[in-house]
Amino acid sequence: MNIQIEGHHLRITDAIHDRVVRKVERLNRYFDGLHSVRVILTVEEPGRTAAELVCGVVRGRQLVARAAHEDLYQAIDEAVHKARELLKKFKDRLRSRKRGPAALPA
Repeated sequence: MNIQIEGHHLRITDAIHDRVVRKVERLNRYFDGLHSVRVILTVEEPGRTAAELVCGVVRGRQLVARAAHEDLYQAIDEAVHKARELLKKFKDRLRSRKRGPAALPA
């Protein structure tokens, strides 16, 4: 999986980089078709940061999870949590399509 980390109005330190990589690598547990993750960390206003994850999945689709918080690490955690939920929903949708039409009630 390819992980890109960008900082807007923010310098990416080694601690931030390590935290993001460690959290994002766990997303493979929930969906194997994850090709790339682009992480955008932004300082929106003084004392307010945002984290956005753009996940590239199968068939060229992209799932976007965004979270804002006063603490950058908390924003990262919330965005990863939202991405995890989006990946679970996407995986369930793919599974239901593969199973075929639902059986008609008798």
